[in-house]
Parts: sequence; structure tokens; C-alpha cells
Amino acid sequence: MADEDDTPKTAGIMCFKEGNRECGPDCIAYLTVAPQGDAEYKTDPMWMRCHLLVNEHRKGKHLVIIAAQLGKLLDKLEPKVQDLPPPPATR
Repeated sequence: MADEDDTPKTAGIMCFKEGNRECGPDCIAYLTVAPQGDAEYKTDPMWMRCHLLVNEHRKGKHLVIIAAQLGKLLDKLEPKVQDLPPPPATR
């Protein structure tokens, strides 16, 4: 016989790591003050209170910036096709 205490008591946001736990101030990763400055935090409030998810989001954005800058740097350093000498003639 199933016990009714096994089901979540609220319809609130559940933890992404532990599905039977409600996301709330009792969690050490819960942000009491929502992050500011990014429009994505306002459009999707489901994950903006979780310190872990907010930081993963920020790391992803920083990696995109680093990858874009590295791509620009490699474009400057790579020799262009017209700068390469012609291939050696084979017999």
C-alpha cells in the first residue's frame, strides 16, 4: 500500500538533481536574491533561484565568448591559401 506522504505536497518547483525535493530556501544552493542584469533570468524563473544552474549558465556564456575570441585569433594566425607556396611537382 502506497503512503500519501511519498508524494510531493506542493506543486512548486522541484529540484533538478533530486526529483522528490522542492526547490526552496532550505537548500544551500537556493538564491534568496534573484540574479540581475540578464533578460533570460526574467523570462525563465524556473531555474534562476538555483545557484548551481545559474553558474552553469554563466559558465556556458563565458565559454561561448572565449571560443569566439579564440576563433578570431586563429583566423589572424593561420596562413591564408594565397600565402602558401605551391605544392611540389611530382613525377
